[in-house]
Amino acid sequence: MSKRIVVVLALIWIIILVAGVSTSLTLALSGAEGSTLASRLRGGQEMVVTEAEYNTIARYARLDEVLQLIRSEYFVETDEDELVLGAIRGMVASLDDPYSYYRTPDEMTQEQDRQEGVYQGVGLQLLLGDDNRLLITRVFTGSPADEAGIQSGDVLVAVAGIDLAGEEDPMQTAKSRLSVRDGAGVPVVVERGDEHLTFEVGATEVVINRVDYSMLEGELGYIAIYEFMGDDVNGVSAALSALTEQGARALLIDLRGNPGGLLSDVVKIADMLLDEGLIVYVESRNGARDSYYSDEDACQLPLAVLVNETSASASEILAGAVQDRGAGVIVGQTTFGKGIVQSIIPFREDGAGIHLTTASYFTPLGRSIHGSGIEPDLLVEQDEHDVIAPEKPDPKRDTQLRAAIDYLLERLE
Repeated sequence: MSKRIVVVLALIWIIILVAGVSTSLTLALSGAEGSTLASRLRGGQEMVVTEAEYNTIARYARLDEVLQLIRSEYFVETDEDELVLGAIRGMVASLDDPYSYYRTPDEMTQEQDRQEGVYQGVGLQLLLGDDNRLLITRVFTGSPADEAGIQSGDVLVAVAGIDLAGEEDPMQTAKSRLSVRDGAGVPVVVERGDEHLTFEVGATEVVINRVDYSMLEGELGYIAIYEFMGDDVNGVSAALSALTEQGARALLIDLRGNPGGLLSDVVKIADMLLDEGLIVYVESRNGARDSYYSDEDACQLPLAVLVNETSASASEILAGAVQDRGAGVIVGQTTFGKGIVQSIIPFREDGAGIHLTTASYFTPLGRSIHGSGIEPDLLVEQDEHDVIAPEKPDPKRDTQLRAAIDYLLERLE
């Protein structure tokens, strides 16, 4: 049995075993074998369990005691399924890891829809910071959030009257509250500078594109990647083909505000941009290593990569590979610093799942950037009046974009 699910199964087994029979267990050694134990329940019922099973029962007996007390003594009737769900969520939350969380079947379906690019929501892309606050890194064009006036760079403070600062899992709370399907408006509070602004937004079907591209001055090709999932691989491939056909002499990849995504996707995109060599390697806690490489087929254009403090995870994998291998210049601000990898582990029997941090990743030169980020080769702070608009890049209003363009143009002279 998988170690990943034994804890949850043990918890549920204990609940079923004692429900309606007793609020306590009396355990005694079985005379059959030294490695087995007899579990004797009140009422004379007897069963034999292994020593490992006994240890599991003993470990989680207090959890069952609490459950039974709530069932019998709490002043109003409770939903036992919700209590068990809360216990499971609490177990994961005790890891104190904002990137590990349990998902119900409905939540897993919603996440899958979002990854595929069509989901029910208001059109926000969110990044959970170390301070447990949700930064809005993108507002999808034409979405309810866009039409309401919410902007990238805002901090999501409250949804439907719930203060997210008090939530153990603010990301999941925000997503579930923003995905209401009855069309009703949801009050949303954001922090913008020194102000708190309230908007009313209604969920609808939102179609997400993960890539935009255009030609800039000096025959520079520009590709913005918003997230490494959905249509990103096909989008970058199409963008490279189109920009090359239009005569691009250099390439600018914009990863600002990109919170990451799928390891498999960023490896495929890095393979399009880099010559043969190591892209990234991943190590588990027992030292097992998986390495990912690019082949010799690559875009041969001079390259610049734009990053900022909200470029995270898979964005840092791409930026780190470009930097370590000398394939281009990194322009902007030090990145977020998320150097760990999550696995999505489904529970096949009901469709629930757990997102669990299972490994750390390292750049080609062996750097761990977790907690420190990637320092750009060309540091350019964002001016407070700048506007980052990847759909319509404007170097007159975007200091970092202007700096990257000037750098590439100088190299092309």
